[in-house]
Amino acid sequence: MSAANGIRHMKQHKRQVLNLYKRVLRVNKQLPKEFRLVGNAYVRDEFKRHKTMAMDEGNVKEFLSEWKMYADHLEVQLKQNHAIGSNLSSQDLNRLSEDQLGQLYHLQEEVYKEIFNSITSIEYQLYWL
Repeated sequence: MSAANGIRHMKQHKRQVLNLYKRVLRVNKQLPKEFRLVGNAYVRDEFKRHKTMAMDEGNVKEFLSEWKMYADHLEVQLKQNHAIGSNLSSQDLNRLSEDQLGQLYHLQEEVYKEIFNSITSIEYQLYWL
């Protein structure tokens, strides 16, 4: 591959990643506030963490594929007014690394914290009515 083709390919790849990032954030805008806040922070962190991946790494394709599937799946759920999210199969859980399991647990804690804070805020507001 010539240097010019390599640069063009790199720019195209960056554009694809940026478009996917924007799409995920657009889809997340439709989520309830608690999920949106936690979700957006997680998306930013994940894309930032994977920003330095080399384009030829197999992980890049999997990373982009998983985020595309997330956006596709969430768009369908939101359009059809389905419950948001889905359970991970035991097969999916077994494929996760220790680091990924830790991230999943941290994400779960953040969601529960946001939900608790929202409920507490509503209870406080009702108390003072």
